[in-house]
Amino acid sequence: MSFFMVEKLTKIYGKVKAVNEVSFSVEQGQFVGIIGPNGAGKTTLFHLISGVQRPSSGSVFVKGKDVTGKEPHLIVREGLTRTFQVPRPFQELTVYDNVDIVRPSKDSGGNRSERIERILQEVGLWGSKQQLAGNLPQGDLRRLEMARALATNPDLLLLDEPFAGLNSAEIESLSKLLLQMHKEGMTIIIIEHKLKELMKMVKRVIAINFGELIADDIPQNVVKNERVLKAYLGDRSWNFAYNQ
Repeated sequence: MSFFMVEKLTKIYGKVKAVNEVSFSVEQGQFVGIIGPNGAGKTTLFHLISGVQRPSSGSVFVKGKDVTGKEPHLIVREGLTRTFQVPRPFQELTVYDNVDIVRPSKDSGGNRSERIERILQEVGLWGSKQQLAGNLPQGDLRRLEMARALATNPDLLLLDEPFAGLNSAEIESLSKLLLQMHKEGMTIIIIEHKLKELMKMVKRVIAINFGELIADDIPQNVVKNERVLKAYLGDRSWNFAYNQ
């Protein structure tokens, strides 16, 4: 069985299928992008995978273990962690304490304070460790969200629009961090609307529209896929030049 897999994952609200029998697998160490127009069902898919919502049907497997419908904290214990579109730190706590309060899914070894320092160094927040989270600018809030996710010591990291609200310099800096994490062996699945930046990082892209998987291929092929192009017609987010 694959490192991570969803089988016919479905979420129905009344007569609307927000996610409709989506199936795909991800091997350990892959960096996979998920794209789709607004309302395509991408974030709902992450909710189902991470336990925020229960699927109407279908299954989620992490390292061969069925985690379908489990509570989020139990899924984190299996090594799967996700970030949210809107960062949710404890605003009254410092950057350091926001990371310190997170408990790892498994023993990471070594001194805990040293591990927190390493994580904050990695995301570029060590110099801001004593700042209150509520006082951070948007770019640093994104980095803190990443640090809190890394503090769970995950095997699989799900990122929901990590570039939202960031300027070009912040995006470039965060992109370098993600690529370094991937190089070190982290398995990453990322939802992102900034397609030009996404396509530079990932080797595989899954496209979703109206809750259905419409493409799963290398970036060079996905940007030429007729179903994907049709899904993005009129959506300015698709206007980018992809350089092979």
